[in-house]
Amino acid sequence: MEYRKEIDTIIDQISFKGKFNINLDNYDHILIGGMGGSGIAGFLFSEIYSKKPVIVLNTYTCPDFVSNKTLVIAISYSGNTEETISCATEAKKKGATVLSITSGGKLSEISDQAVIIPSGYQPRSSLGFLLMPIINTIAPELRNHIDEIKGNITDIRNNENHIISISRKIFESGKVPYFISWSPTSSVAYRCKTQFNENAKMLANAGYLSEINHNELVPMGMNHDMDPFIYIAFKNSYSVRNERRLEITKKLSSRDITIIELKGKSIFSQIMYGIYFGDILSYHVALLRKVEPRDVSIIEKLKLELSS
Repeated sequence: MEYRKEIDTIIDQISFKGKFNINLDNYDHILIGGMGGSGIAGFLFSEIYSKKPVIVLNTYTCPDFVSNKTLVIAISYSGNTEETISCATEAKKKGATVLSITSGGKLSEISDQAVIIPSGYQPRSSLGFLLMPIINTIAPELRNHIDEIKGNITDIRNNENHIISISRKIFESGKVPYFISWSPTSSVAYRCKTQFNENAKMLANAGYLSEINHNELVPMGMNHDMDPFIYIAFKNSYSVRNERRLEITKKLSSRDITIIELKGKSIFSQIMYGIYFGDILSYHVALLRKVEPRDVSIIEKLKLELSS
């Protein structure tokens, strides 16, 4: 499948109905483990769900507090990600219930339950498949926003010239993109950073208000000629104070910060708007840089060397 078409399948993926059969009352907290394009689903979910503590891990190990009161959701598109398998295996030894979302592989074999998702995609373009089993199981009420999300994705497609214009601005600047947002849409900035890494083959950075006002504001306000970054901010509607901070940051630093307003009536809707916007933005920058957005062969070479 051509990679742009693969990105666009998100509009269908969010209708995926796979789910687990559990009683959430049996658990005190939720631990979601995953790496790279698989792991972003956990970061995203942690921002839209707060009825129980959600801990997101991208490590080989799990915390000491893991017990039979811990619900672990291990996410690996391939099912063979070594860090995720290691974390899930350790969690099982500590008595946790381990669920997995995968297209197959070893992870499904060691899990108490597995939701098997379609194969043949890049992990980073499978976000809907990776996310929806968590939502369907733990927060099914969020499905009420799917129609709005699909409408917003369609609106982005119909107004893509705006994204193309921003992509040219980034490309022509010759600088490193720096993506900014704040809770509960910090995952949008992080996702955009990683999509630029993999799709556009560019270094990128992500920062979050108000934290960057306590450190990175200092170099932002100094010599512009030495600044390696071009700034893009995703503005949500959930913190008037951080909106004000963004305005003041732009003023004090004299930076040309491109501001993208996240649309939607819910956190879930605004996050998905930003994620699709960022995915398409990274795709267009890849085209301008004349790189193949789907290719991540260097990561596969790393895995091969680790297995030898």
